Amino acid sequence: MSDSTAGQQVTTYLPFAETVFWMVMGILFSIVLPLAVKVLQNKGVEEGMPTTLSWRVWRAWVEMGGNRYVMVVGAAITVSIIVTFLLDLRFPTAREAALGGFGWESLVNKLFGKPALTASTTVAHT
Repeated sequence: MSDSTAGQQVTTYLPFAETVFWMVMGILFSIVLPLAVKVLQNKGVEEGMPTTLSWRVWRAWVEMGGNRYVMVVGAAITVSIIVTFLLDLRFPTAREAALGGFGWESLVNKLFGKPALTASTTVAHT
């Protein structure tokens, strides 16, 4: 007479392809966000230099490491797809999958990105 699932909410998860799509979108967002911040800060714009948006985007892209960064992001996307498949990662919403991708790229960037400048690396040798 009583159903064991009565009153319980069943969680549905995103399909694999949709999970991967939203994780990749999170990874791409984690690239666009710092690029946009650099562009909006107007760093590096000097007197007499072009101030067009495309020039500022290009300058920010070069400062971030540009083409080397594409290789790191490509590896991050490939590994995230493999890990998602092997571990059967499942997310109930697109937001959670995108945040997972954002976090994954942040981890990869910390591991393989440019090292932060520290006092020991900026001290001039005499």
